[in-house]
Amino acid sequence: MWSFGVRNLRLSDREFWDLTLAQFDALARRYKDEQRRLDYRSAMVCSILAEINRDRKRRIKPFSPEDFMPKEEAEERDDPKMERALRRISQMLEGKGE
Repeated sequence: MWSFGVRNLRLSDREFWDLTLAQFDALARRYKDEQRRLDYRSAMVCSILAEINRDRKRRIKPFSPEDFMPKEEAEERDDPKMERALRRISQMLEGKGE
């Protein structure tokens, strides 16, 4: 969190440590929205260039900016390895370590 706050959000150490979690979350969401807008601008240029050069004889569907947007990472993962690791940590914290 600290590196994201200092590096991406350009906060000073003092500004970072003075934030509440809700404030940090609001800034992080705003940053993510801004990145999406910037990605969309680039995707728009890519879609226009692809559309100009599209072979119309092959009947390929028209390109849209969404075709060139980065794929969103899944918010939740169903990862058995992660689940096992979390279970082990939980057991260790409860004094039931292996």
